[in-house]
Amino acid sequence: MTDENTQNFLNRFTQAVEQLRSKKPETQLRGINALEQIANDAPDWYYTTVMEVLTTYVRENAPRLPEESPSPEESPSPTSASSEDNEGTAEHEKQEPLEKPPPADIQAIMTVATISLAY
Repeated sequence: MTDENTQNFLNRFTQAVEQLRSKKPETQLRGINALEQIANDAPDWYYTTVMEVLTTYVRENAPRLPEESPSPEESPSPTSASSEDNEGTAEHEKQEPLEKPPPADIQAIMTVATISLAY
C-alpha cells in the first residue's frame, strides 16, 4: 500500500470514528457505514481495527438489563408449598417482556459484524 493510500485510509478512518462519536443518530449511522466500507476495502489489519472499534462501541453503549438480586421475601424458600410456586409463575407471566429492540446504532453494528463474519 502506498503512502498516499495509507493516508487516505487513515483520513477515512478518522472521519468515520468522529462520526460514530456524534450524538446525532444519523451521523453515527454514517460513521458505522463508513467503517464497514473501510473494513471491506482495506487490508486485513484495518478490518481488525474496525471490528475492534465497533465492538468496543457496542460494549460501551448497548443498553443493559438492570442487575436484580432477589430480596429475601422474593426468594423461594426450600419449604415453600407448590401453591406458592404457582402464584409466583402467574405473577411472572404478567410482567412486561424484558427484551426491546436494540437502538439503531447498536443494531447497525451487529448487522455489520454478522455480515462480515459470513464472508
